[in-house]
Amino acid sequence: YLANMALEFTQVRLMSIPSVRANVQMVLAGRRLQEIRAITEQSVEPNGRVEKALKQFTQEVKNAKNTLKQAGDPLQVEQAAQDLAKKARQYEEELLKAKAQVKPGREVGVAAMEEALKELSTSQ
Repeated sequence: YLANMALEFTQVRLMSIPSVRANVQMVLAGRRLQEIRAITEQSVEPNGRVEKALKQFTQEVKNAKNTLKQAGDPLQVEQAAQDLAKKARQYEEELLKAKAQVKPGREVGVAAMEEALKELSTSQ
């Protein structure tokens, strides 16, 4: 897992076009949601992995927004902003569904979900 995360980080750092980098960062955030989905389907949360993945998801969204601010070409910025907003809406729906499915006694990740939802709401 750590090797994959390092590879993703390197992949992002090598991208020279900020609008493309921002889009990839949002795609990586989507991967964290897939991880969260896989973890929450298990009966017991293993070692706080949901909360850790949620925090990484939130960081990826922040990184994408900050990267987009660095883009200089207005056309690239506009298109990338639209793409990010579309992904943000999709991810928000997924998080809301996941939050609704939290079972009693497994509320550990709810605060992290709230933080992620807050970050997404500022991306639209």
